[in-house]
Amino acid sequence: GAASDPYLMNGYDKKTLFLSHQTEETLSVSVQVDITGYGGWKLYRDFNLAPGKTLEHRFPDGFNAYWIRVIASADTTATAQLRYK
Repeated sequence: GAASDPYLMNGYDKKTLFLSHQTEETLSVSVQVDITGYGGWKLYRDFNLAPGKTLEHRFPDGFNAYWIRVIASADTTATAQLRYK
C-alpha cells in the first residue's frame, strides 16, 4: 500500500511504462499521476500483473503529467520502468 517515489514525467512526447513483480500470484498495481505538479495525485489506471510477465503500457499521444508513481496491492518486489522518446 506504500507509494513508490515519484518520477518526473513532464516534457516527453512518447511515454511507455513497463511493470513487473516477483510475487507468485497476480498482483494489482495502481498508477497515479500528478497533473499539476503540486501533489494532487489522481488514479490514472489499475493494472493486473501476471506473475513472471512484464506488462507494457504506452501512454496515449499527448498525455501529460508532471509526476508518476505506483502502488502495489500487496507486499512484493516490483519494478516500474519508464521509457521516454
